[in-house]
Amino acid sequence: MGLRLDWKIEAESTVVRDRGEDPNAARRRRAARFRLLLTVGLVALLVGGAAGAVIYRWNQVNQQIEQLLRDTVAAEVTALRIGDWNSFVRIQRSATDDWVNQQRLRFDDYQRLLETNPTAQLTGHILDVTIDGQRARVQVQEILDGVAYARTWFYWRYEADYDDDGEIDGWRRVPLDPTFWGSAATYEGEAVQVSYREVDTALATAMGSRVDEWMSIACSALTCDSVPTVQIDIRSEGVTGIGWAPDDPWRLQLLSPHTDRARIDMPFEPGLQIQASSLLAERLITHVRGSWAVDETADAAFLRDSVKNWLIGRFIQVDPQTHLITSLVEHYDESSLGLLVRTLPADSSIDVLSVVTGRSLDQAGLDWRDFFNWRLSLERQLIAQQNSERFLALYDTRDEVVRGLASARFDAAPPDESMTVIHTEQMPPAEDGTPQRAAITRIGEGEAQREAQIVFRLVNGVWLRAS
Repeated sequence: MGLRLDWKIEAESTVVRDRGEDPNAARRRRAARFRLLLTVGLVALLVGGAAGAVIYRWNQVNQQIEQLLRDTVAAEVTALRIGDWNSFVRIQRSATDDWVNQQRLRFDDYQRLLETNPTAQLTGHILDVTIDGQRARVQVQEILDGVAYARTWFYWRYEADYDDDGEIDGWRRVPLDPTFWGSAATYEGEAVQVSYREVDTALATAMGSRVDEWMSIACSALTCDSVPTVQIDIRSEGVTGIGWAPDDPWRLQLLSPHTDRARIDMPFEPGLQIQASSLLAERLITHVRGSWAVDETADAAFLRDSVKNWLIGRFIQVDPQTHLITSLVEHYDESSLGLLVRTLPADSSIDVLSVVTGRSLDQAGLDWRDFFNWRLSLERQLIAQQNSERFLALYDTRDEVVRGLASARFDAAPPDESMTVIHTEQMPPAEDGTPQRAAITRIGEGEAQREAQIVFRLVNGVWLRAS
């Protein structure tokens, strides 16, 4: 049992040593890896250098193309500025003569503008350049009466082409291209959605924000049961001016101002604001009241127009001179407008305001200047129309003296002098106790200007002329 096996003893005394990878083999492997990385790096550097050279050359060519375009625009503006038609027309190009004929008219318009308006400046300053292959869109600055405008011009780059005058190449001015108006976009507001393209971005943003405010103002004053969404389409063709779409009562369509001359500092310029606000005010009144066809000689027509003009004034922040409606809102809150619009009959007289205020008109505290002014203007219209029945209905014909004055005034030719009511005053009642109010009126102009007093009486809740 004392025997030990030799192999076990040898196994126990043997130590196995791991000497690792051969150093020469490791050096060869690292060298091969370095050569591979160096090769890949050199190839990448060569490819990158070639790509960079291509990109550099591409950018250089594009810069040259753009510079040629800028030079062409400068030449065109210079030709307009100095009145050189021959130089100007050489830059124009189209498949027909229509474009050249149109440009001749525009050229003449520019010459008249520069002759009659010393503040007009054709600066030639380029506001924006967009090049898409052979075509380009350029916005050029003009200054009229101190206001900067943008003109959007279109160009096409011709290569190795010819016409009757010889070789034509390079950029040439071409007709407006409605397909080159930029990418489509949408402005989303609370009660408005504006569809437009890139060129009209500034207008869409300004108009969308403003119309949203208008909708809030109007529906607060008119107490709308629901607030409709106004769809606005700014288009480069297919419409003229601004107006409602024939198939959608809440879709407003307008032609982009960049088809002509667009204001830079105020894209939603005052003239466009007036048109848009008028359309919106009228449509909102109809929305609240429904269809509203009134007798244009009835007081209802004055009240309808006054509410509309009051809204326009609130929209564009100007004084609309709607003294009666303004005083109604000041004394009886804006909600009185909604009540007035909803209850006003198409042939209503001014006595409807007693329903709105709950007071007799002589005690309502209202400013009657514009109403009396409208009545005096209406008299002239009725005389011109020879509508004696409606004319006499404006007078207190219970009084024979007043009736005689009215008949004589109707038979005579309407005076050529202007007549404006500048203020009104409370008067003592008539002999029968009828409330009276004096309209102090300015007649004529210049040195011949004078003041006159016209008396109105409140008969059966309606103001009638009594002098």
